Amino acid sequence: VIGIQGVKLLMVYLKVNGQIPPQVFKWNTDVTLEVLKALLSLTLNRENRIAFFEAQGPTLILRMLTVESLPKSMILAAASIMSQLSTTEEFSNQIGGDTITYLVKILQQYSDNEVLQLIVVKTFLGLAPDDNNKQKIFEEAALKSDEYFLGLQREAVGDMEKEYRKAGAKVREMTQAEYDQWV
Repeated sequence: VIGIQGVKLLMVYLKVNGQIPPQVFKWNTDVTLEVLKALLSLTLNRENRIAFFEAQGPTLILRMLTVESLPKSMILAAASIMSQLSTTEEFSNQIGGDTITYLVKILQQYSDNEVLQLIVVKTFLGLAPDDNNKQKIFEEAALKSDEYFLGLQREAVGDMEKEYRKAGAKVREMTQAEYDQWV
C-alpha cells in the first residue's frame, strides 16, 4: 500500500510540473531526478506498476522525454523507466496511442543518441504484436529515411555532375528510352 501511495504521490508531482509550460517553469533537476529514481525502484513491484499505468505514467514520462530543455541526466532517468516497463506484461496492454507519437518524436529529436534510440526500440518492441500503431512508426520512419537518403543521393549526383563538367564532359539527362535501355 505504501508503494502504491508513493507512486501516486510521485505522479502528482510530475503531472503538475508537466502541465506548466516549459518557458515558465524550469524543472527542478535534483528533485525530479530523485522522483524518477524512486519511480524506477517502485515500479519493480507489479502492484506499484499497475498504479503507475493507471496514473498515465508512461505517457507522462514519454512526454517528458520530448521536452528539449530537460538535462541529459533527467532524459536518461526517464528513458530508463520506459525501458524497464517495456519488458513487463502490463506494458503492451495499457499503453495508449499517444505512446507512438512520443516515440516518433523521441526518435526524431535524439537521432544522434544511441542509448535513447535503443530504449525507444525496446519500448516499441514491448507494444502488442497486433498493435496497429507499429505500422505508423514504420511508415514515418520510412519517410524520414527516404528523405535523408534522397538528400544524400541528390548531393552525390550534384558532386558527380560538377566533376564531370570540370573535366570537360557534357552532362545531360537521359531520355526515357535511354533510361529504359540502361536499366
